[in-house]
Amino acid sequence: MRAFKSIPAPTPIPAARMIPMALPTTLRSLLGGKREARIARQLSLQAVDALRELQATAPDLSGEALYEHILATRFGLDQTGAHALIEGARENYAEWPVERELRFSDVVRQLVADRCLDDQEPDETHWIDGRIGRTVRSIIPEDV
Repeated sequence: MRAFKSIPAPTPIPAARMIPMALPTTLRSLLGGKREARIARQLSLQAVDALRELQATAPDLSGEALYEHILATRFGLDQTGAHALIEGARENYAEWPVERELRFSDVVRQLVADRCLDDQEPDETHWIDGRIGRTVRSIIPEDV
């Protein structure tokens, strides 16, 4: 009978190589999604409060004038910044995929997206979790 040589044990793989390369990105995206949802909730609640206060004190304001006033008084945007944010909301949400009237939820959603992008590190991929729209719409009434 022939003797077989013993096969050496495999060299252990370092733990760092066992983790899939996508895991850090996936983990970052999961945590980022939670952070974005938190920001969306906070900003939406602040926006609704500002909307209710302003509708009680200045019922003649409506539409974009109302939105600009809220962005300026509650969120500290100047007139140029407020106008640019409203135009971004129109382009991103009210003109695509179907053209419709601009809603307050569109403006708040754009505000959330801008704030989330501002908070990202320079080397991060610039994307926003699509679920922020659901968070905003769950707080902001559609008829505003």
